[in-house]
Amino acid sequence: MTAGLIVRKALLQHANGGSIYLFGHAFPALLAPLPTAKKKGPKPRYITHGHSPSDSQNLSQNTASSSSSSFSTSELLQEWGVHNLILSEWFTGLEPRSVEPFLRLMPSIEYAQDFFDKVAGVIEHKKTTSKPIADALAFLFACLKKMEVNPPPGWKSRRVRLLEEEARRLEEEAVALKTARDRLEAQRAEVYFLGLSEETQTQLRRMAEEAAADTELAVVRDAKRDRRLQELIRDHMRQDQRTKAI
Repeated sequence: MTAGLIVRKALLQHANGGSIYLFGHAFPALLAPLPTAKKKGPKPRYITHGHSPSDSQNLSQNTASSSSSSFSTSELLQEWGVHNLILSEWFTGLEPRSVEPFLRLMPSIEYAQDFFDKVAGVIEHKKTTSKPIADALAFLFACLKKMEVNPPPGWKSRRVRLLEEEARRLEEEAVALKTARDRLEAQRAEVYFLGLSEETQTQLRRMAEEAAADTELAVVRDAKRDRRLQELIRDHMRQDQRTKAI
């Protein structure tokens, strides 16, 4: 081998006949470490747990909104009190401030009204028994402390009584309307009957008499005859209207 290619510095003989070439002094540049190239790419992002100014602003807004919401809820809870309730005469001497802490535990003014009405109902019910309630206010506060009261038999809330009253009113109105409608139809039938010929009127009356002839009682027979006459007149009216429509 030529010296221009490889310079052998030392030859080490081994038992297996191999050889190792050392290049340290001959070509020191070959043994110098290669320079490392800079890797291109995005710079590493460091995760921080701090807050940016915008985060602080958003946090402040959320905190203010939460405080405002809590304040509004608190205001809503204070919108009603004992002065909004309809109290029974049993609670005439009631001091409003004494029941305010209990009212804060009640979910709504309707619940509070029902509670006071139940207590008054129990007092009223016990009044006629052998063990009436001597101190109405003491009994009220005893129920408030337990936040429990068993209503007397047949007790109904104001809402239920209001709905029942409305149902009765509508029922009475429906009966009145039906009565007025029946009277109007009877008057229309009478006007129509008077406009018929004498022969047709006589024929309809005879048919009504025959329908009630088998009834013995005169009052029942007359009522049955009049009812049948009304039916015959209405049938005649409908038949006349169909004929005119054709």
